[in-house]
Amino acid sequence: CGLAAAGLLACLPAPAATALRGWMAELFRPGQRVVLAARCHGVRIVRRVEDQIDTAGKLAAARQRIAQLEEQNRRLAGQLAARAAGQSRVRPHRPDDRLLSIASVPARVLGLQARRFLHRQQVLGVGAQLDVEPEALVLESVPGVLDRGGHDHVEAGQLVLEGSRVWGKIVEVGPHTSVVRLVTEPGYRDLVRLDGPLRPDGRRRAGPRGVLEGTGRRLARIRYVPVTEPVNVGDFVYADSLQGITSVALLYGRVVRAERTPGSSYWEIWMEPAVEAARPEQVVVLRVDWNRIRVAERP
Repeated sequence: CGLAAAGLLACLPAPAATALRGWMAELFRPGQRVVLAARCHGVRIVRRVEDQIDTAGKLAAARQRIAQLEEQNRRLAGQLAARAAGQSRVRPHRPDDRLLSIASVPARVLGLQARRFLHRQQVLGVGAQLDVEPEALVLESVPGVLDRGGHDHVEAGQLVLEGSRVWGKIVEVGPHTSVVRLVTEPGYRDLVRLDGPLRPDGRRRAGPRGVLEGTGRRLARIRYVPVTEPVNVGDFVYADSLQGITSVALLYGRVVRAERTPGSSYWEIWMEPAVEAARPEQVVVLRVDWNRIRVAERP
């Protein structure tokens, strides 16, 4: 039909062909408008269907997430109820309920020049009980001399920390200074506790206890841990002598060797100290004292 109309227009004179073209354009214009409107309407319908499909998918995912959150809330509510029931049977403790508390005495580790000065002033005041000659205290062979003494309530047996890591213990006290025995030195002893196995909640159970001893070498030794207890290389070792006084974990070091000697009931455990052999600049001496808040509440 289109080819016939084109051939007819080609045979007509120009004025007649122009008039015929205008008439035919007017004749077909309503149909073209209908086709264009139908096409636009179809595009809108397709887009609306696609939007509805996408919305339905998001709605299904949202409903699934809501169901998961509701189930999680039910589990948490059950756990909170169980914990509340357990706590209702136990008298709650306030943070200030402990009978004893820990006081810290900051101290500096004296270097060679400081020791020489104090020695010349005759105020070094330590070393006699350890059979250490006064001249030896001004040498590097005695690494732990602090600028705190009896006037600062420092006493023998108190732990000396660098941060939360144990460096040693006070072994002799003068009026203004004191001497520290390092963890690895011969004669050093303290109660310790090793890491325990993990609980289902991710926390560790209380591990086995033992006795830490200095050996005079790079590694300290831990004795009297039964072979029936689990011990692994890499286990951390903590001070246990302050149980009931503080809940802060004071780190001694890490197990680097653990052996079972045939016929022995105890492990052979070797520990690497957490504080390096190099002398720290500043330390803290832990002093046990009465909990003044609790003592003040006594009638």
